[in-house]
Amino acid sequence: MSTAHLSTISVRNKVQYDMKNVQLVYAASYKLQSQSALATEYWFDWRVVDIVTKQNIDYTIEKNIGDIDSKCDKISDGFRCSTYYRSYWQLSWQMNEKFYKINKNSAQFNVWDIDDRGELEITVLNEGDQIRLDFKLPSGNAYFYGKMYDNPISTE
Repeated sequence: MSTAHLSTISVRNKVQYDMKNVQLVYAASYKLQSQSALATEYWFDWRVVDIVTKQNIDYTIEKNIGDIDSKCDKISDGFRCSTYYRSYWQLSWQMNEKFYKINKNSAQFNVWDIDDRGELEITVLNEGDQIRLDFKLPSGNAYFYGKMYDNPISTE
């Protein structure tokens, strides 16, 4: 199986409140990336992936980032990611005694061979009245939105 080692993970807090107990989860699904599969196999793979229930997930890596003060960033050691399987992510944290995480359990942002020894940068910022999470790797960018939850294990 092909892998890329992310050298560091940087999380930037650009919102006006401190983020507590920041947790990052990476999941490699059983769904193949297009570089690894026949095009038709990639296009017509409709299996549902859920990072919380681990549906169609091969393995996960959980990373405790810790607390990040407002307008600050925190850098953590990276880890190995699959470049063979599709990559899914979940970021969760507490802010003002409320729980937040990416608003879906299937936030896909693939890691490619070109990302080997690169940095994953995650920026948490306000976009109007929403919280946006920008993910950046050497191979490209993706963004997701955050959502408030009643408790940290909510699957809503």
